[in-house]
Amino acid sequence: MRFHIVLCLAILISVQLSAQNWELGLNGGIANYQGDLVEPAYDIGNAELAYGLFLQRNFNHQWGLRLGFNAGNLGADDRDYDRFDADMDLPLDFQTAFSQLHIRADYNIFGKYNKYFDKEGNALPDSMIMQDNIPLYDKEGELVGMDERKTRSWSPYVFAGPALTLLNDRMQQQDLNGFDAYRMDNEEAWMEDNNEVPGSAFSMLFGGGVNFFLTDDLKLGLEYNVVAPFTDYLDGVSELRNPDNGDFYSMILLKLSTSISPKDTDGDGLLDKDDRCPEDPGPLENKGCPDRDGDGISDRADKCPDTPGIRSLRGCPDTDEDGIADNEDDCPSLAGPEENNGCPDADGDGIIDPEDNCVNTPGLPEYAGCPDTDGDGIIDNRDDCPRVKGVPALNGCPDTDGDGVGDSEDDCPNEAGTAANNGCPEVKPQSGQEAVIEEDDQETLDFAAQNIQFELNSANLTEESKSIMDQVGEILNRYDQYNIRIEGHTDNRGSEEYNLELSNTRAKACWEYLKNKANVSPTRMTYTGYGETNPVASNDTEAGQKLNRRVEFKLIQK
Repeated sequence: MRFHIVLCLAILISVQLSAQNWELGLNGGIANYQGDLVEPAYDIGNAELAYGLFLQRNFNHQWGLRLGFNAGNLGADDRDYDRFDADMDLPLDFQTAFSQLHIRADYNIFGKYNKYFDKEGNALPDSMIMQDNIPLYDKEGELVGMDERKTRSWSPYVFAGPALTLLNDRMQQQDLNGFDAYRMDNEEAWMEDNNEVPGSAFSMLFGGGVNFFLTDDLKLGLEYNVVAPFTDYLDGVSELRNPDNGDFYSMILLKLSTSISPKDTDGDGLLDKDDRCPEDPGPLENKGCPDRDGDGISDRADKCPDTPGIRSLRGCPDTDEDGIADNEDDCPSLAGPEENNGCPDADGDGIIDPEDNCVNTPGLPEYAGCPDTDGDGIIDNRDDCPRVKGVPALNGCPDTDGDGVGDSEDDCPNEAGTAANNGCPEVKPQSGQEAVIEEDDQETLDFAAQNIQFELNSANLTEESKSIMDQVGEILNRYDQYNIRIEGHTDNRGSEEYNLELSNTRAKACWEYLKNKANVSPTRMTYTGYGETNPVASNDTEAGQKLNRRVEFKLIQK
């Protein structure tokens, strides 16, 4: 019978070798009978040899289910104990070989790993301890790295389960002279209701022990088993003869076990042969590979394993959604093209917006992306005359004669003068030659300024304007102690460049008319066009625009 049990167990082992988380072990030690023929106290003197083997399925680092087989001998002689009364009983002794098949549940109290906690101080199970995407803390609240997570050196365990015990009982009684008298000679004295001693008994198995973890695969253990059969015939003596003392036996076993299943090195529940990352624990959906940032892309395929990202960028994030991963994007929070390394260039001037001081206006690199329309080295947003080349001292406005007075405020833009004299040169008149322009003459000059007309978009004087120019010439010839400055002005219709050119051409036309028709000496006259820069009225109305279209004649003392 014992051979058949061993054979069945061997078949079960061979069938399960390919399964995962299985453990195979051997044990050996002593078995000790407790029952009718011994004192209730445990006596090591009754110990007999016991041995066995087992196959255990470990569901995790704490729970397991074991199928085991144990065999050995049990025996006792009641003459060895004070309870023997020679006047009442004949001495009894028995010997039995037993075979036991059991299924038991094992609970590893501490687990395989040292105790670790989450950030809130809650203890974590072993199944979470070896997952590197879960932060662990020790009891002092310090963060524990993967290489610091330690396996326990030992852990106690308890177990319980049903068992079937097979017996090969031989009980005999001896007379006081030591001669054997077999039990069958006095069967009624020892058995109840003439029942035969059973050959097997269902039992309950329970106990505890301690495991020592030698390596990841090898364990050494010491355990104490108690086997309580559901019969009082373990020793062949019936309950009727001794109703106060039930039969049971115990075993103290030293065990050695090893993992026999295909390895799951990282303990993530996936066998190494199916695990793409057998050294690093990870979830099943990632084929056993870790995913520290939880973005669904395993760390070994993730270029940014600590930051959640998208699959199209191999696990790296793209905050601005411009198709360029943040770790390669010079402007990760601003969408931009690949040629600018992910940075925007709103005005298309080749200077990225974070380095462009004029984001919405195309400019030049030397001016940090700002324009300099007139090319005077002063950027437009700091140039008071952005379309006319000027000098830094006058914020980009021109000073043709270089006297420090801007042309727009210089009454003599082509002659160096003083600021006190509005840009004209200081001339001291000779005694007795200073003249004052008559009021009527000044009114004629003011009328001429507003009424001299030209043909449309040209510098050709109209016929009506020529008669006015004749009056101006007559006045200028009478004030020959003065020089004459002719100034042309326009309204703001048209471009600045066009208006500037038009005003200058019309001022020159007046200069030529006075020289050729009114015989005014050209050495006394200068002309300048100011375009739309010196309005005398608002350009928002037609009346204002008309006042701004003018040619002024200014007398300057020689």
